[in-house]
Amino acid sequence: MKRKLLSILMILVSVFLLSPKPVDAVEENSERNSSYIYTPYRSAVPSPSAYTLHKAIGNSELGISEDISPVDVYATEDYLYMVCIKTNAVYVLDKNFSPVLKIREIQGDLIGPNTLNAPEGVFVDEMGNIYIADTQNRRILLLDKEGNLIHEYIDMQIQVLGEKVDFYPTKLVVDRAKRIYVIGKNINRGIIELSKDGEFTTFIGAPKVKANLVDYMKRIFMTDEQIMRMEKFIPTEYNNIAMDTSGFLYGTIGSVDMDAVMEASYSDSGSTADNAKPVVKLSPAGEDILFRRGNVPVIGELNFSYGDHSYCVDVAVRADGIYSILDQRHGRIFTYDMYGNLLYVFGGLGQQYGSFSSPSSLCYFNEHLVVADQISGKINAFEVTEYGDYLNSAVKLDYDGKYEKAASLWLDLAKKNSNLYLAYTGIGKMYYRDKDYEMAMKYFKAAKDTYYYDKSKEKLRKEAITKYFPAFAVGAVLIIVILNGFRIRKGVKGYAKGNKFKKVNNK
Repeated sequence: MKRKLLSILMILVSVFLLSPKPVDAVEENSERNSSYIYTPYRSAVPSPSAYTLHKAIGNSELGISEDISPVDVYATEDYLYMVCIKTNAVYVLDKNFSPVLKIREIQGDLIGPNTLNAPEGVFVDEMGNIYIADTQNRRILLLDKEGNLIHEYIDMQIQVLGEKVDFYPTKLVVDRAKRIYVIGKNINRGIIELSKDGEFTTFIGAPKVKANLVDYMKRIFMTDEQIMRMEKFIPTEYNNIAMDTSGFLYGTIGSVDMDAVMEASYSDSGSTADNAKPVVKLSPAGEDILFRRGNVPVIGELNFSYGDHSYCVDVAVRADGIYSILDQRHGRIFTYDMYGNLLYVFGGLGQQYGSFSSPSSLCYFNEHLVVADQISGKINAFEVTEYGDYLNSAVKLDYDGKYEKAASLWLDLAKKNSNLYLAYTGIGKMYYRDKDYEMAMKYFKAAKDTYYYDKSKEKLRKEAITKYFPAFAVGAVLIIVILNGFRIRKGVKGYAKGNKFKKVNNK
């Protein structure tokens, strides 16, 4: 009964859904601090707010006399960890954003100084142990949940082209095997991988390049030493790193190429060159496996009349595959689903409530999205709105394969926001799962979703072949039999006539 009602409802609104009305674009001279989204035509159009500011937290709210300058935030289920470069400290906050621990002086048998010096990153493992990138002390500290020293990783032997380089760790994550993945300041060879004991293993995530004629000609006249020192890949400097619940690494890259980004923003295919990717998802082999099936590229800002391209400084990943990237240049947060579909954009630079001066990091903390703002010395905790909750829930249901349940949410979302082309894809998936490929194609066409449209078309073609091939085969066999029958009959008649002619002549 519920299914029938849903089908009737969809029929009633099909005309509305399949004919999205054009809406006025966001004001060109606006700072666009309200929520918006990009259409497949690369137009920025208004969108209901997915998140709204819950609380802005500075030194006074934390009961700290010093001005803080948060550069990194990391959250577990119970605690939020905030790294402040100005106070040389890591603060631990509870679910009410009240400080419960301050880490500045380290107790234990240390080789280096017993105080932090301009730390820039923090990570907490499943046991509650705290890893701190103590940047200017050129080390990584491993502490227990009370802040007591467990291990000090210092004097790392990082090798680049056979030579040791200075190690200034900025951001880090740790996998279940206790391998440490680190971003090193001014190191553009990829993400540094350290063993459990802190020994340098390799670089991962460095892009591959094709050999060119100029480089080949240069090598002819080079010595062996010069060849060894020759650049073997395009420099890519990661500026942040995150890890999802499955252990995959996400990295943000600051050194994207403006021309490549602009080319990607106008590409109908949504393809993105390696030097235009502000965020990547890395396989264990270091290959980028991030899905980019959305109808707009995963590059952040698409309208360059507001300035330069996005400069992404952090990424936060949810368990359902939704991830947000932080654009420091424009002060905005771009959120995508696991397939690269843009869900919503919000934020902006300015002095008004909920805006940023220089956002530096973000993370999901239970129901909140927390953003650190380095210059203003605050962390902003955003809470999801009803619209955002509907959208996140629909994406999660899709992620779990519950397309029918998701369809009712997508229907409501399409009515709330006709600019959300992804809603039409969500409804189309339900029809696709029910093998109603013709109806699915209509919704995928409305969504400008070429990926699922082509899949539906292929399924429809196979279905037609399966349905009509037996009749076609039988018909073809009958035609062949009939033609052969005529041929045989004609042959028999000719043979009989020939024999009769022979008999007459013999007489």
